[in-house]
Amino acid sequence: VHGEFSLMQKEVSPLLDDHHGGVTLDAAELALFKTPETKTGCAALSVGAKVAIGVSVVVALVLVSVGIAAGAGAFKESPPPPPALNVIMMISDGFGPSGETLARAFANKAALLPLDKRIIGSSITYSANAIVTDSAAGATAYSCATKTYNYAVAVLENLQPCPTILEAAQRRGLATGLVVTSRITHATPAAYSAHALNREQEWLIAEQQITQGIDVMIGGGLCEFQPNSGSTAGLSCRPDSRDVLASAVAAGYQIVTNLTEFNGPMRLPVLGLLAESHMDFEIDRDPNVQPALVNTTRKALELLSGSAKGAEKGFFLLIEGSRIDHAGHNNDPAAHVREVAAYQETFAAVLEFAAAHGNTIVVSTSDHETGGLTLARTVYTNGTASYPYTYLTSVLAAASHSCEYLAGLLRSNAALDTAQTVASGLGITDMTASEIAAIDAARANVADFYGLTYALSNLISYRARIGWTTHGHTGQDVNLYAFGPGTETIRGVNQNTAIGQFLVDALGLSLEAIAAEVRAKFANLPPYNATSWPNDGEGRRDADPRIGTAEQQAAREAVREHGHN
Repeated sequence: VHGEFSLMQKEVSPLLDDHHGGVTLDAAELALFKTPETKTGCAALSVGAKVAIGVSVVVALVLVSVGIAAGAGAFKESPPPPPALNVIMMISDGFGPSGETLARAFANKAALLPLDKRIIGSSITYSANAIVTDSAAGATAYSCATKTYNYAVAVLENLQPCPTILEAAQRRGLATGLVVTSRITHATPAAYSAHALNREQEWLIAEQQITQGIDVMIGGGLCEFQPNSGSTAGLSCRPDSRDVLASAVAAGYQIVTNLTEFNGPMRLPVLGLLAESHMDFEIDRDPNVQPALVNTTRKALELLSGSAKGAEKGFFLLIEGSRIDHAGHNNDPAAHVREVAAYQETFAAVLEFAAAHGNTIVVSTSDHETGGLTLARTVYTNGTASYPYTYLTSVLAAASHSCEYLAGLLRSNAALDTAQTVASGLGITDMTASEIAAIDAARANVADFYGLTYALSNLISYRARIGWTTHGHTGQDVNLYAFGPGTETIRGVNQNTAIGQFLVDALGLSLEAIAAEVRAKFANLPPYNATSWPNDGEGRRDADPRIGTAEQQAAREAVREHGHN
């Protein structure tokens, strides 16, 4: 032992802490061992200490031998760690850094939120043809790991389909899923599950989604699957009489369209369409009618992880807090902050799953920020501006409905009193005569539905001292949050495409390997025609198949259904 001590002291020292093989060495025994000039020191040790030291020395000899053998090439380099078994991509559509601050202040300004604890960097969001992206191009950057033009759904600038991470995962044998609060055919879920020259082609996206072998799809958008004929003619959003629900059943899908069915037995594959269009804002949601995002997410995690292929190969799941974006478009802070709270709860549930199951990567980020949310605004009193250093979350807490909901209520029932309805829904009881007149004027202008929504939003935003710069998107970077193996490689500022590529690599997938197959399956994508439905017999073709003519594009921007951005 003494002859080998000087050679192995470095290797042995870490082994000789306070405990060795269940035997505790006291301070005197440790001192004797660490001063081995004479045999007297070793002889003075207790029997248990001698045994512990002997074991430690043997271990050290083995370590030294392994090191020498490895240096001589006797041992091959260890294989790389296996790819992550599960990847969960979460997109908080339209959610920017100010939204996180507002949500924290609304909940408890001194306490960190679930996302706060997992922030690792940010994402750069511009698209291939615009410094401010839309959701389709923003989602495609994550799904295909490439930038493209605004309105493109998993399509490159040359109009060719780009393979997505979901498609690659499905072909590898992983279970796959989509959980959103928008229509399931909306821009973000579409960019993972379909290919279209323009995001407005949701009728086409629905048709494609049921052919992709996706195991779980849960969200809104029933209207895109119902035929525009017979009993559903007044409900359908489709331009034709095709029954995509019937096609989904033929493809093996279980169809779920209400809360009772959602709470009942489910099997894979399942298509959950829990609202005709988008699901309700969280502030308006009736828990007896629609499940919350956290509930649909937990259901998807249960189904995917419990499936045979999920257990064997793992899964890829996209989760989107879709309606944060819609609240931002409306400049509605009360709806916005509750959408973020619902997303925070969902993120916490996903982390709980990931921690319990292990070998799971969770990434959460946004496609862009919406609305230009600012916390504090200029206030005018008798024409004089002041700049209070505050914003008031208590004003948001008093609201019980979204401004979009109240606008629909006021428009649909002429007998409702404006001031009373605003007091009941927004908690505002001090409306001035000029404010009531402005709301009534917007209420009478039925051609401009969102004019009334915007007017109501300004009432509550002004009182809360919250500002907005636009009803569209902004170009700021968005926060990046992550958990799981390898996520340290995306710390810092990232291009959105780099985040997409990281997830592809984490699963050990190759998008290029399936590119030819995807392009063959989705060859000859129909051009987008803003003023006529497909197969109208006119043989019309737009000047630009991606966005239509300049006139059509301008008309679409003017009448766009809110939330499409």
